[in-house]
Amino acid sequence: MAICKDYIDTFNTLYRLKTNDESQINRIYNDIKNNLIETKAFLPSKILEIISVASIFNNRFLKSYWTIFKKIYEEYQPAQIPSLAIHFGYFFYKEYGIVLDPVSNNYMDRAKIFHNILPNKTKRERKQCENFRYKFTGITLHDAGARFADIKSQDPQLEVHAEHTIFRAIMDDDLESFIPFTERDEFDKDQKLKSFLYPNSYLGLSLLEVCCYHGSVNCFKLLRTKFNSEISQMCLQLSFLGGNPDIISECLKVKRPDKECIKNAIIAHNIDFVTFLREEHFSQIDIDDCVFYNNLQAFLVHMDLTRDFNKDFVYSACFNYIPLCEYLLAHGGNLKFPDKDGWSILHKAAFNNCKEVVEFLISRGMDVNTKDYNKCSSIHYVSITDYVDIIEMLISHGAEIDSKDYEGKTSLFYAAVNNKRKLSRSFFRMVRISIQEIIIIAAFFVMPFSMLALIPLKFSFHMELMSKKRTIKDKLSFTMLQIRAKW
Repeated sequence: MAICKDYIDTFNTLYRLKTNDESQINRIYNDIKNNLIETKAFLPSKILEIISVASIFNNRFLKSYWTIFKKIYEEYQPAQIPSLAIHFGYFFYKEYGIVLDPVSNNYMDRAKIFHNILPNKTKRERKQCENFRYKFTGITLHDAGARFADIKSQDPQLEVHAEHTIFRAIMDDDLESFIPFTERDEFDKDQKLKSFLYPNSYLGLSLLEVCCYHGSVNCFKLLRTKFNSEISQMCLQLSFLGGNPDIISECLKVKRPDKECIKNAIIAHNIDFVTFLREEHFSQIDIDDCVFYNNLQAFLVHMDLTRDFNKDFVYSACFNYIPLCEYLLAHGGNLKFPDKDGWSILHKAAFNNCKEVVEFLISRGMDVNTKDYNKCSSIHYVSITDYVDIIEMLISHGAEIDSKDYEGKTSLFYAAVNNKRKLSRSFFRMVRISIQEIIIIAAFFVMPFSMLALIPLKFSFHMELMSKKRTIKDKLSFTMLQIRAKW
């Protein structure tokens, strides 16, 4: 589709990056800036997140990704990057002394709170707190404390592997350097690599799997012929990232493709491999993978095969590319059509912070109060994010802030329990609501987990309550300030 050429070419170049040349890096940077950021298809913070993720699947050129990342950051200087890959967060912290990812700050702060509270609790109360911690943060106390500690202990470098190491020889497919390692008495053909810089390496990657990831065919053949190294399913999966046809062919002789193979082909933005797996092995293209890894070309292949314009129209919002939405709408896309979860195209656009698409849909008559199967409208889902612009746009076009889902919860409730301070201020500024009613309802829902659950409510609403000089009591007759003092 010609209207998507610049979008597709820019992302293909980014995910397939194969250069350390400064002039080529500058060209890629300018393409990203002109085709993705200046067109308002993506915020700079989102592009930085995408770059950090792409580098995991193509880490031989990690230093080039980092150079592009810094150029974009230094030009636009976003305050936060919500889902920055952990290794880029670590590199950034080392160089600038700044934590860009608010999740890193939040879970460490919450871990300290929980750590200080738990020792004084009974076994039953500690279990309640543990359950709540996981529900509230998505991580355990050990996970929260260990995440940065683990990557600090590894101390990953932009070179990925140091010179004169076996893994550097594999990454460069340098057979001359690799052979001497295999001839040493202490050589372990079963050694494993664990690194934050590689995908799916938490259990360790074998030497052969690392060869497949890098497409290092010479080292791969030596391990197979000299040591009879076994081809694992992971070998086949990673070979679609490495992109070497000879390695893929050898792996296919002993293993059958699974959904991870076509997922990696989508990540690698190799449309030939995607088409091959689709036609020869009947692998299904997952639209969510196309969206998450910005592979519009694979999405168009899927669209051409299925010809399901209504379903494709719903997902098209996630690419935040107006010409695509306009094309599908003109060819039969239905604004009211739901996906498998009942989400409309507006749900998708709002939750993915696609402001331009939200404006486009509203201008075409989209009902901002359309609900999914859980009776949640778009404003419910945006309330667990900090997308203030989206919230304000929805409210200004008639979104019902007091609309309730099937559990009777409003969007303000979700903003409260997820501690979304910016959104709570927008709610109080833009609409007239009963603060007392909202706080008590929220406290009622959260109380079964423990009093500890009121902590996020305190942070979100303390300033609003103080500014209005209200004293709101919960079901146990504690004021918010008394709760704060108690804990």
